[in-house]
Amino acid sequence: MGILYKQFNELNDLQGVKETVLSLTDSRLWDGSWVHDLVLRTAKSGDIDGARKFVRILPKDSPRGHYATLIALVQAKQGDYSGADATLELIEPDNPSCDIALLLIVNAMAERGDHAKTSAFFKRIVDPELRAKAVELSTPSTAPIK
Repeated sequence: MGILYKQFNELNDLQGVKETVLSLTDSRLWDGSWVHDLVLRTAKSGDIDGARKFVRILPKDSPRGHYATLIALVQAKQGDYSGADATLELIEPDNPSCDIALLLIVNAMAERGDHAKTSAFFKRIVDPELRAKAVELSTPSTAPIK
């Protein structure tokens, strides 16, 4: 783990870390805050497939939904809404991370000014509070700009 940490943080060898991590057979090695950084940095580097591979091999009792949400958010911020939607398939439908991911996607769409495209995402949010927030975000503001 020390070698991977150095390779990741000091050498910025994301490809080398990816290859090493994907070859690990002991799922207990996935217990660490470094997984968040690895998934996020991999997605931001443009390697969405690599980031998805990490999520797929995570143990069932890990926060897989959280990590898939990170990938979907990166995609949504880049305007790749269909890709973000495909990434959501990595999250079990009854997982609370699914609603959170949908809300974050709606927020990213609103920040990009794509209010008209948000309805397909906010309609899928189950949690009433998150759904209300998504509706609020998806509605363009009519307040005058100061």
